[in-house]
Amino acid sequence: MFKIKFNELFKQNTLTYTSFIFVFSLFFEESIKINSGIYRISIVEILFILLTICIVLNFKSKVFYYLTNIKNYDFFDLLILLILLLKIIKYLLNFSNFFNLYEVLIWLYMLLIFKEFKFIILNDNYLINKIEIAFIALSILISFNIFISFIIYLLEINHLSLWIERSSTYLPYMGTSTLHITGLFSNYNQPAHLIIPGYFFLICRIKNPVFIIILILIFLTVFYLIKSKVLILFFGTLFIYILLTKTKVNYKKKLSILLLISLACFYFLITHFIIIENKTINSFNLVMFKQYFFTEFNIIFQNFSVYGSLFLKLKYLCFIIADSFNFIFFNETNFYQNKLIYNFFDNYTDPHSEYFGALANYGLIGFIIFLILPFYFILNFYKNYDYFLKNEQGLIYFLIIVTFFIEGLVLDFLHLQMLWIIFAMFKFKALSPKK
Repeated sequence: MFKIKFNELFKQNTLTYTSFIFVFSLFFEESIKINSGIYRISIVEILFILLTICIVLNFKSKVFYYLTNIKNYDFFDLLILLILLLKIIKYLLNFSNFFNLYEVLIWLYMLLIFKEFKFIILNDNYLINKIEIAFIALSILISFNIFISFIIYLLEINHLSLWIERSSTYLPYMGTSTLHITGLFSNYNQPAHLIIPGYFFLICRIKNPVFIIILILIFLTVFYLIKSKVLILFFGTLFIYILLTKTKVNYKKKLSILLLISLACFYFLITHFIIIENKTINSFNLVMFKQYFFTEFNIIFQNFSVYGSLFLKLKYLCFIIADSFNFIFFNETNFYQNKLIYNFFDNYTDPHSEYFGALANYGLIGFIIFLILPFYFILNFYKNYDYFLKNEQGLIYFLIIVTFFIEGLVLDFLHLQMLWIIFAMFKFKALSPKK
């Protein structure tokens, strides 16, 4: 009897510590890694292999039965398998195209993260709280790293690459000479994205309004130092959370739907269209605006000009690429290799949109499938609205997911490991009302 309990405790602790370390290791993804061409392996991937080994050793045939039993696959699971099939078909069109092979491998990696975390949470319901604590620890560490990096910047210790200064590029709404504190990360969006889940989980645990205000001010300071546009979505969804859980206004459900739609529309408009004074852009300073402005798109209104942004230009490019294969019969050429890119850009670039990147790579079929993903979660949430309103954990998971689905208008976000863990946590909570 004692031996059985000891084995169960050992199994539980092993999975707890391994999953905790895996989440925590996301902080070191950029600093502990090996690069080889388009492929990269970091400490995160190594720890995921270790986590997989622990799961297999602890559950043996049970985990294989879970992964192979069709009863454990719902609409969302089938949807992501369908996306995997699209990626495999594109790779089969040309076996020597390593960009398409990379797409297949990355999607398999994300699929395994989702299925494995969902499996271990189903087998240990308390693990979900420990994963939340791991995300909180990750957010605190990143925030501390950002503050320390800013202090180092103030001390003018310039030989460390802990920030990005833009002196020759005009950044929309910010101008030139913009400072982004990045810490140990290579770009400023990555730390901003990684701190979001932990910030939400921390807010959910604090009941004192004064402490909540202090935390929000700290969050605002960190986002200000990073200067990532995702802060708009974070504080927008945070406002919806406070509205749903801390106020007694009527028609919360309808109001939350209206606010989510408004937030998505507002974010699309400010990230795709830029209003500046007439004659700000001219032939002498055009180079300064080329990176973030779609200068060919220009609407003049009284004393102002409305320019398209980089993201509008990329969506236009995606349409042109999809039009080249009539939007249906996609070919083996990956977006990253397409020569049409050089009609708009001097160098390689990302599509900067999960949905329109799918349009360029897989045509209308891929675009529609990727577009179904956010609607699936939204419908799932509002179908069980009363349950999620009482269960703040599920509400928080939903708002984190919605934040990134809106961010998907300007970001290739489905390669973020932490998001697939949140998917698994939400799916576990979504199953609860059915039990």
